[in-house]
Amino acid sequence: MEKYLKFSRSQKSSEKKPENNWKILIVDDEEDVHRITKIILRDIRLEGRGLEIISAYSKEEAMEILKKNPDIAVAVIDVVMEDKSAGLDLVRYIREELKNYRTRLIIRTGQPGYAPRKDVIMNYDINDYREKTELSSEMIIGVILAAIRSYRDITFFEKEKEINRILYEFALEHSREGSMSDNIITALRPFVDVFKSWGIEVSGSIKSADGKIRKFGSNPPEDVDLSNEKGVEWLSNDILKISTTTLGKPIATIVLKFSEEIGERLRESLKVSFLQLLSVIENEELKKLFESSMYKMIQTLADLIEHRSEETGEHVKRVAEMTKVLARKFINDEERIKMIELASMLHDVGKIGIPDNVLNKPGRLTEREFEVMRRHTVIGYEILSKYDNEIFKIAATIARWHHENWDGSGYPDGLKGEEIPIEARIVSIVDTYDALRSNRVYRKAWSEEDAIEYIRNMTGVKFDPKIVDEFFKSYEILRSVRGKF
Repeated sequence: MEKYLKFSRSQKSSEKKPENNWKILIVDDEEDVHRITKIILRDIRLEGRGLEIISAYSKEEAMEILKKNPDIAVAVIDVVMEDKSAGLDLVRYIREELKNYRTRLIIRTGQPGYAPRKDVIMNYDINDYREKTELSSEMIIGVILAAIRSYRDITFFEKEKEINRILYEFALEHSREGSMSDNIITALRPFVDVFKSWGIEVSGSIKSADGKIRKFGSNPPEDVDLSNEKGVEWLSNDILKISTTTLGKPIATIVLKFSEEIGERLRESLKVSFLQLLSVIENEELKKLFESSMYKMIQTLADLIEHRSEETGEHVKRVAEMTKVLARKFINDEERIKMIELASMLHDVGKIGIPDNVLNKPGRLTEREFEVMRRHTVIGYEILSKYDNEIFKIAATIARWHHENWDGSGYPDGLKGEEIPIEARIVSIVDTYDALRSNRVYRKAWSEEDAIEYIRNMTGVKFDPKIVDEFFKSYEILRSVRGKF
């Protein structure tokens, strides 16, 4: 019997253990402690997982094992080994050098005089203290299982925290290009990476509404049916199905296959997280649809105004593009920049209220006619300010004040300097530049040199000097916009 029970140090890893077993490290210089502990724990299972007992007979040996096995759930450490404080030195190494705060540390000593309970508990980051004389078989099992459960909860909350961090970072990205399927793949990449860091491979198949199937990983699911209902469903403990829709129409169905079964708590947490992720992606898709519809509506309205004034409809597109370039120099908010870009297309919407004989007069306007023309700023403001929408509020601001001058000589309100909203100041310069370079019913287009000279001469008079400065820093980009439209 004694021969059967004897373990040599070279046998400590002779049995092949499944990778998902709970790892228990026994650190003690007494052979019998390892032998007896292994006998007591050999048939113990928790949540379908057995125990992998790893032996170390000194502080140095334990340090090497811990470096290579950061997923050790519990370390049972003797205090006195190669020296009187070897075990306590190992505790400090684990917590302070390895920065390992997950592994549960149990001090087990046969010489409490060298490590008084109160001192050890107060001064060392351990989770339990036991004298060898008080550890019966039942007590060892109870202590180990309690420590494993504590480790399980800590690692679960760390995983949940990591998943929520990924979700939060994805949600912060307000501007996304591409299809919803592309956005889903973008969102999945960090999830796949974090599972890989936990030793779990994730493979997947994504079927989009156009019938295309995209796969990743070494073992992607074969059968994926497009679903008409939004939802997240575990088909089994290792297969997750995610279906997304927009406005009731199926967009994509994703099936993820994990290389091992996922525990119930993590499955529920992942289900909630993916539901939140779907909401983020679908909100982005709705936002893009809204922006697209808004752009088309604004473009149509702007085209109508431009055509009525016998000007090319490309003018408003160029003004919008150049406005975006300059707005980025002064505003650090891409969502607001996008709104200003769209709003700038309506800067002359008030011309809808100007009579044709004034709007399209081929010659110079009389003073009276000019007074009528100036009214387009107020008319545009009155039209646009009726809508309770941020884009239209910005558009109303631009429409009313894009003819104000930096020195206060503009109209309709004679605003001066920074009293003029920044978006109106930006539109003022790009609108002037593009208008000067374009043919109008009352004059031919100016040359590039004359238009630039005019802007220089009007710095500090008509235009904000800071915006003029950025205009010339971005001049080649702004000039190239005219070639796009």
